[in-house]
Amino acid sequence: MQQPTHTTSHDTRRNLTGRRPRRALTVVEMTLGMVVTAMVLGALGALWYAVGEAWRSTGASQALASTTNQVNLRLESTFRQARYVINFEPGTLDKGTSATPARAFIWRGDFWNRPGQKATPPDFKTPLVDGAVQIAELGLLEYDPVNARVNLYRVKDAAGLTNAQRDAASEVPTFDRLNQAQTRDTFKTLDFVECAVLADGVTAFKLGIPQTQPGSRPVVEFTMDVSRKGTTSRLNGTAALRSPSTQPAY
Repeated sequence: MQQPTHTTSHDTRRNLTGRRPRRALTVVEMTLGMVVTAMVLGALGALWYAVGEAWRSTGASQALASTTNQVNLRLESTFRQARYVINFEPGTLDKGTSATPARAFIWRGDFWNRPGQKATPPDFKTPLVDGAVQIAELGLLEYDPVNARVNLYRVKDAAGLTNAQRDAASEVPTFDRLNQAQTRDTFKTLDFVECAVLADGVTAFKLGIPQTQPGSRPVVEFTMDVSRKGTTSRLNGTAALRSPSTQPAY
């Protein structure tokens, strides 16, 4: 009688799979694989870094462009609405100097209507053009180099003031008094004056008023360095006042 044939486990695995078992990677093969993987990962990392830098650069440029446009519009609007520049300090674009910061003391407009405010009911909307420069109609545009801002000091809305504050805001100073630095400095400290930030991120600011012909509209020039997200741009702008340069008479 014929005895059954027995196969080894190696033969059984080979018959079942139809192929020989895989052999392990050698040290050389494993090293080459790691090198190739590292090269691929390095290339991907460089690609993502380049994309990130492009986005960062684009974002900074867009933020800077948006800021400079807003600053330009606000300054132009402030000066174009003004009736007269009483006095100004030019300032400088040199950073780290002890020069007096740029500032302009202006007659914002002829609108204060104290009689209308005393009426029944009170009228806080209708302007009164009387040709007199009242405290309520003044404005001080001033550069703050410490906080890198351009501020506008102005009297608050009449509806939010007390009667005593409205009376004080109705005072008509002489031009000799308006031209004094003390008047300009005191104006900022009045309890009915507020500070509005026209621009921030301004690292340098300078003003200029070129000589004009008598009776012509004066032009205010402004130059500033605006910084956003590590990017700095120099902005130049001009604005013409809405009235001739002759001093108002009253």
